[in-house]
Amino acid sequence: MAKTLKVAVLGSGSVKEGAPSYDMAVELGRLLVEKGCMVVTGGYFGIMEAAARGARNAKGMALGVTLPMKPEGNTYCNAKIQVGGKTLEEQFLLRLGKLLACDVLVFFDGESGTIVEVCTALHIARIAGKLGIDVSTSPKKLMIFIGQELGAKLKALHELGFDTDVTLVSSAEEAMALIDA
Repeated sequence: MAKTLKVAVLGSGSVKEGAPSYDMAVELGRLLVEKGCMVVTGGYFGIMEAAARGARNAKGMALGVTLPMKPEGNTYCNAKIQVGGKTLEEQFLLRLGKLLACDVLVFFDGESGTIVEVCTALHIARIAGKLGIDVSTSPKKLMIFIGQELGAKLKALHELGFDTDVTLVSSAEEAMALIDA
């Protein structure tokens, strides 16, 4: 039996329904399910809700990873994992670890939380590369970025010395073409 590809969709929690990035995340969630993937999000609103909505509407799995302080999350996740941890810091780190452990990471434009996720993912890849450690859980380990704002921030990170082994795309279809590769 083939392993189900887990795709984390990460981005702003404040994007509203009807915004272009919200609609694109709904479309990406749908396309991922049609390919047989599991959609994993932070479980809350904005981009996370949109990706889960697309997955659920396509009759697929949308897994939300939530925090104990706010366990309810969005209504489109048909499964949720609530992280443990004694302190808020531990809870955030455990949640981040579960999200970054997915086979593919798709980042939409976001705010401070998304930037932390991006920087952590890049740092893990950078350190692992320097140590000769393969952190990939599958041959499809990818980091895909959708949106010009995030692309500009990645360029700035690259100029600071971070190796940005990522691909910048402008649509759900372009992201899927990379996942299909």
